[in-house]
Amino acid sequence: MKTFFSLRVIIISAALSLSGVSAQGQPGTISGFVRDSTNGESLSYVNVFVPETSLGAVTNRDGYYVINGAPRGQVTVVASIIGYRMDSIVVDLATRGQARADFSLAPTVLVGEEVTVSAQRQRFKHYRIRLHFFKMRVGSPL
Repeated sequence: MKTFFSLRVIIISAALSLSGVSAQGQPGTISGFVRDSTNGESLSYVNVFVPETSLGAVTNRDGYYVINGAPRGQVTVVASIIGYRMDSIVVDLATRGQARADFSLAPTVLVGEEVTVSAQRQRFKHYRIRLHFFKMRVGSPL
């Protein structure tokens, strides 16, 4: 009976330790909201991604995003959209495998160089068209 109990404890301990190891290797999830820093409004269609990976998401109309499959450990998350300053946040996925990263992006002005546009009008040939109309009475011979 004593050896059966010891064997049961060893099996349960091994199973728990293996599940802990496999949980560390499983990918994590990063989620959050992206808002405008000046008025707090949600920003739609913001690109949120993990640099140097193919992982990323686009915010929905409420400014919410979810990135699944993120590697465990310290992960940098970047939010980017035209007209706003790019921002990055470092999150820790080592313990829970889930992290929240809320962004508050500041608007920025895109400055470009002067552009000069010039064109010439294409000349078309004019054609004179003559139209001939005939009078015709109903019921009369031609």
